[in-house]
Amino acid sequence: MTVALTAAGSDVYAAVVTHAVDPEGRGRVRLRIPQVSGDAITDWAYPSGAVGHKVVVGERVWAAFDGSGSRLVYWIATSGGDQSEFDIIEPLQTWQTAGPDLTQPANVWNQFPESAWSTITFTAPNSGKAFITISGRIYNNTGATSSAPGTAACLLGWEVYDSVLGTSDGVSSNIKALSAAGGQLNSQGDAGGSRLSSSRRTLVEGLIPGRTYNARPVWFVTSPIDASKIYMQDGQLLVEPVAHTAYPPACSYQNIVPQYVANDTWTDYDPAVWAPITFTVPPSGKAYISVSGMCTNSQFETASVAWMGYRLTGAYTTDSNTQGESLALSSSGEFHRVFATRRVLFEDLPPGQRVTVIPQWRVSATEVTNAGLRAGQLIVEPVGETSAPYAPTSTKQIADPPFDVVAVTTAFTEAAWPSLTFTAGASGKAFVTVSAAVSNNNSQAAASTCSWTLVGPSDDIPTARKEVSGAGTNRRVHACRRVLLDDLKPGALYTLVPNWRVSSVTQTGGAFNAKIRGGQLSVEPVPPATQPATRPTASQLIVPQAQNDAWRAAIPPEDGTLILKRKGQAGYLEVATGGTWVPVNEKHYAHCDVNNLGALTGGAYKAVPFTSCAVQTDDSMWLTTIPNRITIKTAGLYRITANCTWPGSQTDARAAIGVNSLTSPKYQLDLVSQANGAVGSSGSRITYLDANDYVAFLLYSTATTGSFSTTACALSVEWIGP
Repeated sequence: MTVALTAAGSDVYAAVVTHAVDPEGRGRVRLRIPQVSGDAITDWAYPSGAVGHKVVVGERVWAAFDGSGSRLVYWIATSGGDQSEFDIIEPLQTWQTAGPDLTQPANVWNQFPESAWSTITFTAPNSGKAFITISGRIYNNTGATSSAPGTAACLLGWEVYDSVLGTSDGVSSNIKALSAAGGQLNSQGDAGGSRLSSSRRTLVEGLIPGRTYNARPVWFVTSPIDASKIYMQDGQLLVEPVAHTAYPPACSYQNIVPQYVANDTWTDYDPAVWAPITFTVPPSGKAYISVSGMCTNSQFETASVAWMGYRLTGAYTTDSNTQGESLALSSSGEFHRVFATRRVLFEDLPPGQRVTVIPQWRVSATEVTNAGLRAGQLIVEPVGETSAPYAPTSTKQIADPPFDVVAVTTAFTEAAWPSLTFTAGASGKAFVTVSAAVSNNNSQAAASTCSWTLVGPSDDIPTARKEVSGAGTNRRVHACRRVLLDDLKPGALYTLVPNWRVSSVTQTGGAFNAKIRGGQLSVEPVPPATQPATRPTASQLIVPQAQNDAWRAAIPPEDGTLILKRKGQAGYLEVATGGTWVPVNEKHYAHCDVNNLGALTGGAYKAVPFTSCAVQTDDSMWLTTIPNRITIKTAGLYRITANCTWPGSQTDARAAIGVNSLTSPKYQLDLVSQANGAVGSSGSRITYLDANDYVAFLLYSTATTGSFSTTACALSVEWIGP
């Protein structure tokens, strides 16, 4: 959709570039201005004045109308800060201070009053994405007895309200709700196995950059409402706007509910039902992987179980049969259900390699009519941060608790689950996530809880706000609890100590009937908030032609300096080359060499590890830490060129190009039956590549001797166009 804007006096608007390639080469761009036209796209806007770099799609600029009020012009923010964002990028949270008003109707979503749980107002980032997390401690035992579970449920959730359109987000409550159901009472009528303490974290996409939204906590209970049997407390609402990054989060959704088979075996989802995610491991070797959804198995079998999980394959593999307690989301028991998230930090992934995450399911009951695994969301968050103190770290549970005390929160020993020490960053904030599989079959009211203690110069938060907990015979909870600590002292040392607690427990034949297993405790110190650039005034934005020419003439034409030149109605991008200004078009390329490759492995392809990169237009196309590839930063049509000289000792010598593979050729270039030291292989291929794809130069020979001479191997990529 294209719109023509009318003049708005001297107003200056924040805008996002949607089209950066001007077919006439005049430096024009097309924009999205949320404050004026929502998600509509403007007609071509003209450059005003000079800028220091090439404008790209997704970049934020300032926009206004020139003196005549008839032409839209733009200006790149140059006054400091992150000019790609509209607003401060930082996590925001509110805590529940009172319970819901249970006089409201059942079976509908109700808002919390502001006095009980306040709304979060935030500006959508340039990525159009935000993580929203709802956490709490909930149960609903309405209709339950000491001999049979009830079917009543309670849910905590959220809605995102669009301040411009006056509408809510329309995201299914199944995707964003925290829920518990299936409570049972003990002989005294106390709360039984419905209790759930955990988090539900959802990636929200499609927000309009620059638009203001309100995230509001909401609640839902099934009828009838018995206020004495319903508990919804210790809630937290957390909004994390997603800034543009070289390693953006990726997610896939469960589209439909397949026909489950009760074979008690981990089974891959059909890709058409729930697609896998393939990603390139960042240099940190770390990534968070989350699985969220609705888990229930109400087949009138007290121990019936439903799991939602995943396996990793490719350059890193996991065993599905061992994931239940350490990675998966799960619930069990008659009418019991868990709507939650399980989030785990992987820290030993191979940098630069491709890993695929495949969603899986498992059902144990002999009859699966009432098994429910729905509304699944799989999220992969590659960790780009590697600098201290902001790189995330974790510790894992090694051994079971001794269960030698009851009703006392007790620290794990260092041998069973090591504590975690970290330094608070400049923001004074840190995310802490505890993940575990908990259950307690000692009675209908028996509970197992996994939590942590903060040791350091700041106050801790109540255990109820940071625990993973479940209760009741044959009712398990595999989930996580994520909180934001926002009152840390920058630069101070803190220690997180993992804890366990059981309300009661029995040991029979050496085995306990309570479990706390598969635990992980992770911390993510939050970097300082990303500050947006300062908004200019209209007088700064609209630069007269004479002033613009004088400004350009005053710039020393140092090689590589970019400038937009105004000439009448046109604008041209120029680059300083050899002391003069010349027009330039968008370019993306890189060229790598290796001085001495060494011997090949006989009978196998080897990806050439380059020792130098003569030129790369985009940052990190080639890295010394990942020397055997060139990574594409801008999608488009590319020309790939490679060449090498073969030593005389090589036989059946082959040269090929690999795309997203270091061992399997995508394009064969040449075959030399017997090298004599004076022959080589070279070739070029044209292909389309996506952002974050990588290209490798692969060599093969049946011989295993001989080294490549100086500058004998080279690889180049050149962007042809979008």
